Amino acid sequence: AILFIALLIGLGVLFFKSSEGGNTSLAVGGMITAIGCTFLFLFAFIILMAFLGLLRQFFMRVAALENAPVGESFRRGWQMFKSNWKSAALMWLIMLGIGIGYAIAGFILLIILIPVFILTGLAGLIVAAIPGLIAFGIASLFTSGPLAWIIGILAALPFFFLVLGSPLLLIGGWMHIFQSSVWTLTYREFKALGANLPEEIPAAASQ
Repeated sequence: AILFIALLIGLGVLFFKSSEGGNTSLAVGGMITAIGCTFLFLFAFIILMAFLGLLRQFFMRVAALENAPVGESFRRGWQMFKSNWKSAALMWLIMLGIGIGYAIAGFILLIILIPVFILTGLAGLIVAAIPGLIAFGIASLFTSGPLAWIIGILAALPFFFLVLGSPLLLIGGWMHIFQSSVWTLTYREFKALGANLPEEIPAAASQ
């Protein structure tokens, strides 16, 4: 990342100097190179984050299910991924497809649930009015004018949006539980395969 930033700074300086010197072709070439390097860096960053996210599924489950320390979780999680990387990558692709389908369905559901959002919005106004009035009353003891109203509104907004978005939070929670359950079952399956592997190898060798 540091080298990439230094490269962009160098290309920026080159672009600036070329523009001042009237060398338009060099300036355009530097700008195109900078844009290309930016897209390349973003692509590599996305791939890296996806890979780390996949490893995280195993690290977390080793720590939670096996009660292992951090270093042991990293070591055993990496070993499990390395032994089953094809199946893990396939499961990641399946979950990616499910996530894309969920995003599309969520957009459609967002339109369908407009009447529900109206009701939760009204309920949110009622719920948010209580902390908002309390914050307004306390703020009125120390200040006056619009500032007290602003403090009351800022105190009420989190409660309002929490109640307003409660249907989406519920559905998102179900999706998160589903994803977590799938990866937990995948982890247990990989663990079972690893436990049975030493018994299968001598049996195959004796035949």
